[in-house]
Parts: sequence; C-alpha cells; structure tokens
Amino acid sequence: FYTTGIGGSDPANIYDYVFQTARTILGAARDSTDDLENIMTNLDSNGFCVSFDRDADTEDSEDQSFDGTETEIDLWWALGAGLDLESDSEEGTATITLVPEDIDDRWCDGTTISCTIIDFGDDTTTPEPDTDTDNCDENGKKGAGKVFEVLDNDENLLFQISFIIDCDVRTITIDWTIPNWGGGWFGIVFNNDLDNRMKGNALIYTTGKSDEDTREAGLYSYFLEGPKSADSVQYRPDLNWQ
Repeated sequence: FYTTGIGGSDPANIYDYVFQTARTILGAARDSTDDLENIMTNLDSNGFCVSFDRDADTEDSEDQSFDGTETEIDLWWALGAGLDLESDSEEGTATITLVPEDIDDRWCDGTTISCTIIDFGDDTTTPEPDTDTDNCDENGKKGAGKVFEVLDNDENLLFQISFIIDCDVRTITIDWTIPNWGGGWFGIVFNNDLDNRMKGNALIYTTGKSDEDTREAGLYSYFLEGPKSADSVQYRPDLNWQ
C-alpha cells in the first residue's frame, strides 16, 4: 500500500503489507520483511505513479511468488480518501495483463494502455540475450560504427548521433556530437508518429525549466505532451538515463 499507515504515523511511501484477518484494510499489517526496492514516485499531468522492484520469489511465505510464465495477475485493490489506512476507501478486484519486457507500453508513460513489465533480473526467467549474428557483431554489439548525420535545409551538418546496443547486457548507448554547439539546450524525441512528431518521451540537454529546481547541465528525460509550449514539456526523473 502507498500510505502513511494505520494512524498516519509513517512517512508517505509504499510498504509491504500482509492480511492477518479478513481481506479489508483494517485486517492488514506491515510485513515483517519489506522486500520492495528502488521505489520511485512521480506526479505529473498523467497522474501519480509509484514504481518499485521486487524479486520474483522473495522466499517470504507472505509474498506472492512468480515463475515468469504468468500472463495475468488477479489483484484486490483499495483507494483511500486519505493516506491514513483508516480513512474511507473504495475497494474492488482487477486482473492485470503482463507483457514481455521488450514491449514499450508502460504505466505512466503518457499512453492510455495499462500494463506492467516482466523483468525478473536473472537468466532463468528473462529472455535469452540476443546473440543473432545477423544483428550483433563479434563483440555482441548492434550499431557500432554507424553514425547518423542530421543536416539543415542548406545541407549543413547540425549533429551526428549513434545508437549502440549491447546484445549481452541489453543496454543502449547514445553518442551525440554537435560540431558547432552554441551552448544552448538541445534534445530528441522518440516518436515514429509523423503526424505528432513533437510528442512522446524525449532526451533534452538542459539545466531545467524555470519552474524546476536548477540542475547541472546534462541529458534529462522529459515527456512532451504537445508542440511549441513549455507547459507541455514535463520532467520525468524516473526515466533518466545513466
């Protein structure tokens, strides 16, 4: 539950609970072992998103275990009027569809598709690394040595960019070179929709917007809700690259 606990004495966060009695809020208690890791929260125009990691099998008898073959998970849910677990709440059941890790549709990414991602973090349940020799070189890379040039209308070089995929550890590295950079912000949007090019997940080199805390100049993740408006550009720290 994301809560301040029964009585509201805990900091607002997501906690591992178990049901000790009937399946109602007041029958729940904190699990003696909290197995949730890498908890992140984000509030933007799409809503409030909480993300976290947990082992597929925590070896905790109170936790649901997973083996990677599941396609759906049945859930009981509750939505409180306040953060205190004793506040009035709505309750119900739902079935959530699981999708493979390489699917792009995620919760809180600005789409209307709701799903979750299978990522068990070990070689027994995740897909095998991509070792197709038609796509990966002898070093297990895709895209190494391929540089894309972007030109302006007068065919002057604006920037060069390369995308290198490590097939073994399944990471992507972006190298971005701007020969005549003037010191201003720059960015790219990940979007194949030619009718809505300035919408979607983006990487922007910036110190942030005027309504954000000033950061060191760097590449940061944003979501663009539409073109030509600073209000439509939303900072997404939960999606920042390494």
